[in-house]
Amino acid sequence: MSQSISNTTWVYVIIKKSNGSEQLAGFEDKNGVKYLPVIKSKEDSEVFLSYMDHEKGVRFEIQAIIYEDVILYAKENGFNIFIVDKNGKILEKINNP
Repeated sequence: MSQSISNTTWVYVIIKKSNGSEQLAGFEDKNGVKYLPVIKSKEDSEVFLSYMDHEKGVRFEIQAIIYEDVILYAKENGFNIFIVDKNGKILEKINNP
C-alpha cells in the first residue's frame, strides 16, 4: 500500500492500445523489475507521456483510475507499482502490492 495515496484516490496511468485491445502499460526497468507507473496529476501524466518512447502501431493515452484498481491489476499481472513524477523520477516503490 502506498504511504502517499489512499486506495480510493483517483490517479493517472498510461493505457496501451494495440490491435484493438487496451491494457495498463507496464514496463520493465534495467534490473528486470516489472512495474506500472502511476502519476498523481493529469498535468504531470501528460508531461510523462510526452517523454515516453513510442512503439510503431501502438498508441498510448492517459486514463484516470481509482488507485485500488491499479493495485488489483498489478497483483493479477505480476507488476510492482512505481509512483512517478512528470519526468519519470520514482517517488515511491510499492513492491508486490
